[in-house]
Amino acid sequence: MTEDIASRLPKHNRAEQSILSHIASFRRQYNSLYPRGPLLLLTAKNENHCMKSIISFVVPSLVPYEELLNISSVAQILADLITYLPPSADSHSLPTRLQSPAVVVEEQKGSGAECAIVTASILLGAGYSAFVVQGNALKTLVSADTSSKTCPYLEAEEKVATTPEDTATSKYTVRPPPDMRSKYMLIMEERARRKQALEEDACNKKKKIKKFDAVRRRTESDSLAVLHFWVLVLPPNRGITTPTFVEPTTGQVIPVSYNHPYRCIHAVFNHSNYWASIHYDKSISSDMFNISDHFAWMALLPEFMQPSAKVVKPSSSTKSQTRTDEETPDNADLQSRATQKDTENLAIKELKGERTKKLKVPKTWARPVVIREEALHLRFPNGWREEVYKGVLVRRYSPFTHQRGATLIMTLYNSKDSKIEVREEFQQRQDGLITRITNLVTGAVVEKFAKSRKDTLKCHEYWRSPSSLAERAKDDGMRNPFGASISENKDDASCKERFLFHSKFRVDAVRCRIIGSSKWREEFDERPDLLLARTVNFVSSDPTPPRAIQMIEEEFGCPEDVDPHTAVQKRVFQMFEGRILLVYHYGKHRLLQPTRSFIKPADSRTTTLSPDMTHGFQPDPSVEEVPLPQLWNTLQAEMEAEARVREEVRKGVEETAAIRAARVGEEKRTVLLPDLFDIDKNETVQYILQERRYQETHRNETEKKKKEEREGKVDTVEPYMPLLL
Repeated sequence: MTEDIASRLPKHNRAEQSILSHIASFRRQYNSLYPRGPLLLLTAKNENHCMKSIISFVVPSLVPYEELLNISSVAQILADLITYLPPSADSHSLPTRLQSPAVVVEEQKGSGAECAIVTASILLGAGYSAFVVQGNALKTLVSADTSSKTCPYLEAEEKVATTPEDTATSKYTVRPPPDMRSKYMLIMEERARRKQALEEDACNKKKKIKKFDAVRRRTESDSLAVLHFWVLVLPPNRGITTPTFVEPTTGQVIPVSYNHPYRCIHAVFNHSNYWASIHYDKSISSDMFNISDHFAWMALLPEFMQPSAKVVKPSSSTKSQTRTDEETPDNADLQSRATQKDTENLAIKELKGERTKKLKVPKTWARPVVIREEALHLRFPNGWREEVYKGVLVRRYSPFTHQRGATLIMTLYNSKDSKIEVREEFQQRQDGLITRITNLVTGAVVEKFAKSRKDTLKCHEYWRSPSSLAERAKDDGMRNPFGASISENKDDASCKERFLFHSKFRVDAVRCRIIGSSKWREEFDERPDLLLARTVNFVSSDPTPPRAIQMIEEEFGCPEDVDPHTAVQKRVFQMFEGRILLVYHYGKHRLLQPTRSFIKPADSRTTTLSPDMTHGFQPDPSVEEVPLPQLWNTLQAEMEAEARVREEVRKGVEETAAIRAARVGEEKRTVLLPDLFDIDKNETVQYILQERRYQETHRNETEKKKKEEREGKVDTVEPYMPLLL
């Protein structure tokens, strides 16, 4: 395909021959002025093996996609779309052959210079003031060696995890007991805590200094003069306020003022001109990008140069003063600098005088960059890409290319190169699975789901055997970890299964369900009855319903409009003993809680409450004793509540079993759903479009048939029937 495209490209014309001869003169002039300067990439052969000027490779191209109009998205998409081909370990010389940006995008692979030219072409088409930069960068960046770098995807997850969740805390909370600790002891503990914190901060600062020194030494060892190409974006177009670097191989957007991996700049160029740096051996700073300053930059096409407003030419009085004070060391230094600048100005004037005709940039021979919609959706060549970081193997997939819908898979290794954890991110799954973290050491699996699930499941945490999980851990992710064998060596405290729900979408407002072998706990949000939590003890550890209940314990919040000692804080239903225990909230200035216990009547026809069926404790002597008829009403209400709670627990057991069964089927057969607005993959939309095209194609035939039907219904003989009779 490349040869076919190359055969259609035009050969040299007069303008190109003129610019090539001018480039040769410019190279000789630059080398004579700066014999120790770097070699400049002024020309290169294209895919047709025809010598072209480097500025003709840059083709401003406007791509009709919204995501390719922003600098950050452009950098990341092009870094994913084009595979970077690093130079060999022994070769860091200037490239002699470059492919045009359109060919690079079609083949989806290119060298550093080719990737930078493609990125600059797209940014120029989007309205940015972009330039391709030739200079020196870190060897690890040029060689694409990321094995010693920290995984950026792990850092992004840590930042997201540290952000506070946007959840409103309930105002109905259990009132804590009074604090009986000594204030003096609390003050002493706080002082000791502050002292320990200061010591830890000092220790952390020392560690950071040591780490910074180690990184600096490693950076200095890696900061060899290695040739590299990247992109520079200058203000003020498209809201850019400071000079910004774009690394085309990784998709990073780095302001010049930040810590960047670049060491020096040899030259910058775009489709309009080429500027060679006079200060090629100086470190990069944000105030060195005034390309119109001919004391800092040497332009290929002199007519595009604009003298800097800050440059002041030496006057005659200044020259006479220099002659009178030339004996002093300072004035001699100034005179040498002025002489050097005059020499450079004279050389530039001679270069201008050599050309009687004004040079113009010839019309580009290269085609504009065209990115196909299929390639943009596929994102990576072959649909996925593998990256290696320090202790992490990363695989990124395009949507619908992974059989289980994964888009990001991170496999973490320890120092012995053994797998310790697998982190996965998913999209477009019918079961709503978003992320999954599998710990291969402890056997813990945490799955998070979208809000679109019908069972309102938000997060599911369970435990499996580490050896069974290790067998299912592959480079392309976990193979059905829910179907792994259950761990039998763990105790009940560490093997609790947790279900988190979207409580605002549920009638019972369940937020969390923690399940052990024979005990589970439910937590609620914003219930009208102020129920906060419920703990259920079962007789056996068999999870299959129905399960016999031994005891139910509920916790309630304290309402604001009643006395605390009259509101129930804890309610315990003891099924086997036939007892009900009520524990009330703390009263004002009280250290003990009121309690009331009931013994349920053995005969359901009992209508009265005897004194031996109830017992109460009231620490406040000012509160009157509750009469037996009122206590009987309380017992009846609690017995009805017990029946209602048993029914809720039964439904919860059945719901848990249904969720587990659903997860088994979802993991065995993963179904991927297209996006609602994805016209190409939505079958319903495709059917509607097909019907519409069919109707438009056969519209004339349909109208003709309808016209014939209407004409056939008209009886032409009927008006003449009376005459015939």
